[in-house]
Amino acid sequence: VNVSYINSYGIDEKYSTNYIGAAGVVVAKDNNSQMLGYEHYISKGDDIDSKKIAQSAVNKAVRMLNAEKGNSLKCPVIFENELVADILTIVAQSFYIENIEKNKSLFSKLQI
Repeated sequence: VNVSYINSYGIDEKYSTNYIGAAGVVVAKDNNSQMLGYEHYISKGDDIDSKKIAQSAVNKAVRMLNAEKGNSLKCPVIFENELVADILTIVAQSFYIENIEKNKSLFSKLQI
């Protein structure tokens, strides 16, 4: 990976680095349902633990077996870090000027 930092104050820095990654996808089944579980890990070192990645994917899939829709209510919630990252990824796209200009953003209609 080549990384560059360039700004209008004259900073122009570059460096290269390496990453290694692993992912696991499992299918958990029982008599009534089937669910996918996914886990991934990215590192700059050699600390990939495939058994830990697999176990996490299994846990996620099994936890969702026979899930049912709950009643609507207002209550405090705690989100898993991966879910928050997914939500922020979606929301962050609303701030891209290209998406605003193409009316693909929540902010496209705002009068500034």
